[in-house]
Amino acid sequence: MQVQKPSRKLSPYEKTQLLRARISEKTALSEPDKPVEYITGKVDFFSHSFQVTQDTLIPRPESEELITKALEWFEKNRASFGKKPPVILDIGTGCGAIAISLALELQKLRVEAEITATDISAGAIAVAKQNAVKHNVPTITWVSADLLDFLPASAQVDLLIANLPYIPSERIAYLDASVKDFEPKIALDGGSDGLHHIRKLLNEAHQYLTPIGTILLEVDYTHGETIRQEFNRTWQVQTWQSSISACTFAQFWPLTNNAHPAASQHPAQAK
Repeated sequence: MQVQKPSRKLSPYEKTQLLRARISEKTALSEPDKPVEYITGKVDFFSHSFQVTQDTLIPRPESEELITKALEWFEKNRASFGKKPPVILDIGTGCGAIAISLALELQKLRVEAEITATDISAGAIAVAKQNAVKHNVPTITWVSADLLDFLPASAQVDLLIANLPYIPSERIAYLDASVKDFEPKIALDGGSDGLHHIRKLLNEAHQYLTPIGTILLEVDYTHGETIRQEFNRTWQVQTWQSSISACTFAQFWPLTNNAHPAASQHPAQAK
């Protein structure tokens, strides 16, 4: 006997998104688990609208905290750059929301940064490029690559920002159907403990980060203590929990950076 799925009940947010996109509620009701962002093809992030497809993860509001933290870091170190543009990498860019939002915010500060955004998915890069055109941000370099494989040995990076796959493999099957059945698994699965890609990135990043440089990552809510214990011999590390969800963020500085703020606890630092 076939089990009938419960009918979909649209939230006020979903109804608003459908209305804005001029899509009937009936269309959404016919696909009970499909995220409304994939139905409309749009998502709001950091006060901007971005195109999304099933080649890209849907950016979440909590990931906006990466932008805020990056801007704080830039303001603290602005004098160190002088006329030199900061070099920024967004690894695992997806639809490009982080790279483009950061570029737009830096433009407000009259800063033309050298931003490169990468993704292992060519489909995601194609969507990101369309979003860059939409927001008139022609200066970002888009690269289809795995983590830092594309960088020459001489590259120097000031800010590395990434929202990599971080969900442990065994938890994927238990995710909500709207996530596991629609969002790209390659953007979700972080390996056996969720740290496969993060571990590889941190191992590779040492040779590229400048002395004042920093790395900002979104990680799983279970990763805070593990990250502090595993990487504190090779990086200065600070972690804190999102102010709006259970996810955790981590910031890394070279051990040679004596001016980092990790000694003072972030108000929401994970314990």
